Amino acid sequence: ELSDGWYAIGAKLDKLLCEKVSLGKIHAGKKLRLAMGQLQNLQAPCHPLEVSKEVFLALQYNSVFPARQSEVLGFARRALPLVPLSQVQPIGGIVPSTAVLIEKQYPSIFMERFPDGTMTMRNQHSEHKAKELFFSKRERIEEDIREKMQREFSIDEDELADPVKIEAMMQDYRRRVDESFREHGVLERNVTGLLRLRVSQVACKSKWNGSACISLWRPGEDLMDRLQPGMIFRVTHLMAKPMHSRSPLLQLDSTKSTCWAPMGNMYEQPASLSFEMSETLCSFTHSLCGQTKGYEFDFSGVTVKVQRHGEAQYSVFMVSSKDVSENGKENVSWMLRVVVECQCNGLGHLARVGDFQNLSFQNLSFDFADTRNRIVTANAGIQSIVTPAVKFCNKNTNKSASYASYLQRVERLLGC
Repeated sequence: ELSDGWYAIGAKLDKLLCEKVSLGKIHAGKKLRLAMGQLQNLQAPCHPLEVSKEVFLALQYNSVFPARQSEVLGFARRALPLVPLSQVQPIGGIVPSTAVLIEKQYPSIFMERFPDGTMTMRNQHSEHKAKELFFSKRERIEEDIREKMQREFSIDEDELADPVKIEAMMQDYRRRVDESFREHGVLERNVTGLLRLRVSQVACKSKWNGSACISLWRPGEDLMDRLQPGMIFRVTHLMAKPMHSRSPLLQLDSTKSTCWAPMGNMYEQPASLSFEMSETLCSFTHSLCGQTKGYEFDFSGVTVKVQRHGEAQYSVFMVSSKDVSENGKENVSWMLRVVVECQCNGLGHLARVGDFQNLSFQNLSFDFADTRNRIVTANAGIQSIVTPAVKFCNKNTNKSASYASYLQRVERLLGC
């Protein structure tokens, strides 16, 4: 039971808050600062003394904070407390307010739901093609119906002057078009845009520099333009999501009530604020061996071999130039194998990439390390980007010979 000093109301705690109660961290007489509380089972407004016992305040871990014993009870008009990302619990519900530094804006994703309940995810290029195909089908259907109606009806000049007949024909045309659209599954498209951001914590005197991922559904173009890397925002009303095996990052969802208040870029902040841009570029392949599955990194190196699977899937074997010393000897002879999915951004570049050409991948996901063959496998999915660079210059013959030795290893591995 909670009280503001005048009236009392029951409260329902989530699992994490119940654990705090069992540990004695929340007890009778303890003052709490609450945010985002939800009043449940109240059918209509009434006087506090007339509230039924079925009415309660639902509280979640991320929105409940300890208050000083000198704190005045009652409604607080101060700004919502900033919750550091390090204190956010994935199953703790809504995060009232936090400050973040935007590290990366991932490529947009488009999710389409079909009438049968299935769904598919597309990158921007695939969505553009799907949109063009959708409207081209509609245009062909409309054209076929117009030609069919012209063959069915012969209209003289007097009928053209009759607005009633013209309106009847237009209604018949629209009815036929709608029925045909529905029959061919092109009546409408249910497509939702998704933008994901990688952010890091901004707090006072914080040593934790971990990152989180924020998902924004249906973001406007103006907001997308403002959410650029290096900018710091105070963000309110984010929903924490349970962790999953695909990514070790904290996952947050924007809601209809989420607001992004700009605090300037990272170079305009006072010294009292602590933040750090995460380093995601992998320089040495073998350094990935100790990472957990789903760890995200960028990689630039030389392609050893590009193997094609089907029409739009590839396996790319690469080695970092830093893994090979200047004298041509292998420093630590590990290679990176990138499994490139069909929705990877920039996939068309791989069809033109040859052996020993520089290539860059962004937003790769670590899968596993094969210690026997000294190969690290990573995945390039719908949010990954591949870009070619200048062709490898064969000036250092020792180093070129070392790259060739990597190619021999790959061919032996693949049984070529």
